[in-house]
Amino acid sequence: MKKTILVLLLIAALTIPVHAEWISFCVFDLGDLMTQGEEMKLDGSLRDLQENYGLNLAIVTTNTLEGKSPGTYADDYYDATFGADTDGILFLLSMEDQDWYISTSGRGMDLLTDGETYDSVETVIPYLSDGDYAQAFTVWLNSLPYYLENEEPEPSPSFWIALIVGVVIALVAILIMRAGMNTKRKQPSAREYLKKGSYHLTQQQDIFLYSSVSKTARPKDTGSGGGGGGRSHGGGGGKF
Repeated sequence: MKKTILVLLLIAALTIPVHAEWISFCVFDLGDLMTQGEEMKLDGSLRDLQENYGLNLAIVTTNTLEGKSPGTYADDYYDATFGADTDGILFLLSMEDQDWYISTSGRGMDLLTDGETYDSVETVIPYLSDGDYAQAFTVWLNSLPYYLENEEPEPSPSFWIALIVGVVIALVAILIMRAGMNTKRKQPSAREYLKKGSYHLTQQQDIFLYSSVSKTARPKDTGSGGGGGGRSHGGGGGKF
């Protein structure tokens, strides 16, 4: 009986893998720039931000752009991972030519504008240049809430009321001033402006001087064209 138990325990031990590969759906370290522990920490931060702001967030590293531009590679990777009609932000780091690029989609374009894209990476560049990639991504993630929470507030109803009242008052004031400055009066005929006995019409004649003819070319039928498919992305990038 004891031997049977030992055999079963041995079989169970052999079937349990010594090391299970950890899979992340937020960090794609294709360039193998970080340790598994660093990836797990970044993955946790990304998931927290996703839940708080309702956005898809991802970090991607690669050693080759496969012949694409950084922007095209980042946009395509985002669409392939999350779908084209979704809201999110993806940070790409390419070691091929030392490129970084942030791709935004849907509501992500409003929360992180193209200008803010560069601002958010300003403090990250030194870490990228030093090869401290995990810290660079950590600094960037820590700065994201500042941009995601500072949306332009919509004007309150009191603002619109005050604006309308101000415009009405200004218009009334302008009309009053204009009426006070207008001293001219309409006369029944031009004779009122002539000095009596100073003008005598002796001859009247109509002379045809010239004519003007304009021509407009008939528009040609160029046929109908079609636009490109897919959803647009925002973002920006640079070197490190």
